[in-house]
This record gives sequence, C-alpha cells and structure tokens, in this order.
Amino acid sequence: MKQTTTLRTLSFDGLETRILSLSEIMLGRIGSKEQKYPAKPFEISLLIEEVVAEYTKVNPFLDAKLVSEAARISYEAHEGYKRKNGLPYIVHPYQVGYILALMGMDFETIAAGLNHDAIEKSGAGRKNITEKIMKSLGEHVLEMVLGVTRIPDSEISLSGYDCDTMDKLLRMMKEKKPDARIDAINVADGISNLLSMDGLKAGPNNFFDERMKSIQNSELYVKPAASRLDNTFGLDGNFRFYDFVVLLIQRGRTSI
Repeated sequence: MKQTTTLRTLSFDGLETRILSLSEIMLGRIGSKEQKYPAKPFEISLLIEEVVAEYTKVNPFLDAKLVSEAARISYEAHEGYKRKNGLPYIVHPYQVGYILALMGMDFETIAAGLNHDAIEKSGAGRKNITEKIMKSLGEHVLEMVLGVTRIPDSEISLSGYDCDTMDKLLRMMKEKKPDARIDAINVADGISNLLSMDGLKAGPNNFFDERMKSIQNSELYVKPAASRLDNTFGLDGNFRFYDFVVLLIQRGRTSI
C-alpha cells in the first residue's frame, strides 16, 4: 500500500471536488433523483467504463478489466435501489472505490470497497452474491467484504446462506489481526456517507435521525480508523484523513 502522488498533493476541497465530480459522471449515465433508474444495459457498460477510467487516472497500476468486473458485481447487487437522499445506491460504493483508488490501494481492496455493502444489503440474494464475489473476485476480497459486513446472526439462516460456510468465514475474520485495508475501506465508506448528508436536508424531519446516525457512526468507527490509517501512511503534513473526517463531522453537525 503506497500513498499516491495525487493524494499527497490534494487539499480537503480538492478531494471533495474529485469525489463529487465522479458522482456527476455517474448521474449523467444512470439518472438523478428524478430520472429513470435502473439504466439500460448499454448505459451500465458505459457507466462502468467511465468510472473505471477515473480510477485508473489516479491509480494507473490498476487492471481495468479486473476492476470493471468488481464494479459490475456491485452494480448488479444494488441495481434498482436508492439511498435515503434519493440517489441511485450504486453512487455510494463507486465513490468508496474511487477514494480507495486515490489512496493507492490494490485491486483486492478496491474490489472489496466496491462491494462492501453487497452482502449486507442484498437480503434474500446474499448467498448468490457471496458465491459470485468468491468465484469472480477471490477469497481475499470476500474476506475483506465480510470484515466490513454487519449481519445479525438471526438473519444468516433466513437469507439463504450456507450456514456452516458463513460461520467458518465469519469466525476466521474475527480471529484475524486488524488489517489496514479494512481501515481504508471503513474510512472511504465514512467519507462517502458524510458527504451524502448534504442530500438529506429535504424531506420529513430533514432526515434528522439518518444524519445523526451517520455522525455517531463516524465518531465511533471512522475517526479511529482514520487515525490508524494516517499512521499507516505516515501522513503528518497537509493531508490527514483524520482531520478530513473531523471536518466533515463538524460540518454535518452545524447543518442539522
């Protein structure tokens, strides 16, 4: 894991601008809150091609074909779903993957970031998506996805899992030493979630509960992960993920 030149030269505003610019590219293909979603097959292919091109611009060592496969699996897992802010759900995991690309993470970490919600959010289809990740992206990617997946034990048997296999994988994850790549995924996920709060201003009660949940989760989980990640990168100059997360949390609190 190496810090990219892009990351070293970015300001907080610069990082936010890049992430939001990627979102504009995506929405140009699959529609915004008001437009039809999901997209047509050819639009999905163009979307993935354009998104992966942005990844490889900032992380040229990535294999575009492999990243495209991970992006397609993520799209299939989230197709037709929207987030609380009304945007297509796929915008979020694609943002997470992009932030990881900016960090200079390897393919496996980016693939796991792209699919970090795929198992947790796929309900009755969890067994299929788990098998697809394992077959197409590999055991290490599946391990990282499970490492950031929160599923109540009561749901495992109800969701079509092979319980013995899932129990074994989940136990294995709990026994593993902390992985800096898991921290990276959690930080990228947290940054994307905090940025998405701007879209929660409209609606019943201004989505107060959703905004507070995002802020509380960031305080409890994202800030510590960001601090560890800064230490892993040796970031002590103009850009620190911890400082960026704190800034976004503060901004979120003042806008509630």
